[in-house]
Amino acid sequence: MNPIRYIRNLMRYMRSGGVVYTTVQQIEYGKLLDGKTAVVTGGTSGIGLAVAQKFLGLGASVCIIGRNETKLKNTVSGLVCGKEKIFSYVWDLQDVADAPAHVAAIEKILGTIDIWVNNAGIYIGKMGTILKKNGML
Repeated sequence: MNPIRYIRNLMRYMRSGGVVYTTVQQIEYGKLLDGKTAVVTGGTSGIGLAVAQKFLGLGASVCIIGRNETKLKNTVSGLVCGKEKIFSYVWDLQDVADAPAHVAAIEKILGTIDIWVNNAGIYIGKMGTILKKNGML
């Protein structure tokens, strides 16, 4: 809606005896995700690690999933936060058949999962090219 039209309609409503209630809530920086839980796959490096760091900075409890336990431990120990807010979970996401059991185990650690970031990449073998021989798609 056009902002000027909105203001005019609001003024008409108020002149006719209508009452307008509004609530303003201030959220402190660093508390936007306070009390929320997040799971980040592929969170030991790159984009996944950056997402996990941001979520922690905004107050969320975060579970990082990766396949390499040593790399997970090193990543978690390098993150600056309350240690009760960061968790690691070893899971090779190619293991799709056991996904419900893994998710249930993560829920036991975190409780309800509010945010799930699918960031992990899976290499399934030799990659080919998407270009045709003439160089065009």
